[in-house]
Amino acid sequence: MESAAERTFRIYWLGVRDELKQKLACNGYDERWEVVFFPDIDCIFEDWAGFLITWRKRPPSCQPRYQHRGCFSFYVENIARRNIIVYGVLRGVPGIGFQNWSPLERPVHEKLKRRGFCKVGAVANWWMRYRRFADVDPLLPKFNVKNNDEVNTLDAENQNEDRPLTKRVVGLIWELFCDFRCDLEHLNRNYPYDVP
Repeated sequence: MESAAERTFRIYWLGVRDELKQKLACNGYDERWEVVFFPDIDCIFEDWAGFLITWRKRPPSCQPRYQHRGCFSFYVENIARRNIIVYGVLRGVPGIGFQNWSPLERPVHEKLKRRGFCKVGAVANWWMRYRRFADVDPLLPKFNVKNNDEVNTLDAENQNEDRPLTKRVVGLIWELFCDFRCDLEHLNRNYPYDVP
């Protein structure tokens, strides 16, 4: 059974999703991109759970729990379980060392690096590069469902028509999307790897 804290988090992240969906639609990008939870909205309290702005034309074999395979996506991870929520660009296939990346991928990686996105370790080989929200905007909560102060902050946010925290999170994700949309569309149209 869902706790009050979990319900608060779910409502908050559904609000973020809805804002992003609205931005995609208002800018005419929703025919190529969509916002989906990973693995799905009922699993946001699992380790590594998050959501993607992902390419709609991914291979049919990559659904429903594998929306991240077969395309490059924008990803937000650890949305409720951990203290370190991150966002960045996710690669569509794991296990390929940097030395074996496609030449198409390397310029995007370098551009992310110049923008301050971190290099990933071997354990996170799905990522191209990512950043922690806390490093970009220290006023954002850490999104820890076990922290009562943060649950209360998000509960107040959910009842605020202006939704300032939602707008700040959406703003960071949207800035990344706008800066890298053309790059990822090019990569997705010319996807360089076999889908596992």
